[in-house]
Amino acid sequence: MYALIGILKKPADMDTATFRKWWLEEHAMGARLLPKLRRYVVYPLANGFDAATGVPAGAPSHDGVAFLWFDTQEDLRAAFASTTGKQDIEHGVSAPIEYLLFCTDGEIEIPIPSGKVSV
Repeated sequence: MYALIGILKKPADMDTATFRKWWLEEHAMGARLLPKLRRYVVYPLANGFDAATGVPAGAPSHDGVAFLWFDTQEDLRAAFASTTGKQDIEHGVSAPIEYLLFCTDGEIEIPIPSGKVSV
């Protein structure tokens, strides 16, 4: 599968509740209608992660991550060339949200060893 990954950051003067309302109740409701969209998952972020201690800590540097899956890159292009896709882009860029956007080169699942013991 081919995915578009978006990392979102709200402006400093926007509270988390307002951001999540815009993202989950407005923007996501339009994005979910994209043609040929196979899967859409969003992750509102709650904490940062301290690599030195290995524990969640502090505020995250960004506020959410979204994954939009399509079968092919051509399907993604067609989705955003559609009327719905153009409306989704306009809705996103008209908001005061910062985006980092990436496209994958397929999907690679890393197998978990059988008999793995959790400590």
